[in-house]
Amino acid sequence: MTPFQELNRDTWQTQVVQAQGPVLVDFQAPDQRTVISNELAISLNRAFGRPVRLVYADVSKLLDIVLFHRIHDLPTLCLFHQGRILKAFTGANRVEKMLLASSQLRA
Repeated sequence: MTPFQELNRDTWQTQVVQAQGPVLVDFQAPDQRTVISNELAISLNRAFGRPVRLVYADVSKLLDIVLFHRIHDLPTLCLFHQGRILKAFTGANRVEKMLLASSQLRA
């Protein structure tokens, strides 16, 4: 399992919006803890031909960003590229859904 790096208000712009490559963001409540299967990380890296940054966002600390991106359900896993959401999945099986979708993704 691969741990996510936590985003904060200071790092959102540089780590997600201005990122040179794709970024996988897991929006979650403060009491949730994110880990992701290595299988998904490898699959996304393969789809984009480069490493995908893995991060998480505590919605209680980034409420304005959550509202801007219309994140209504938690947890929500979003794949960003060039500051835009390419794919988003919610719920307990969000990682499995993203894994299935990753085979169809191309930058």
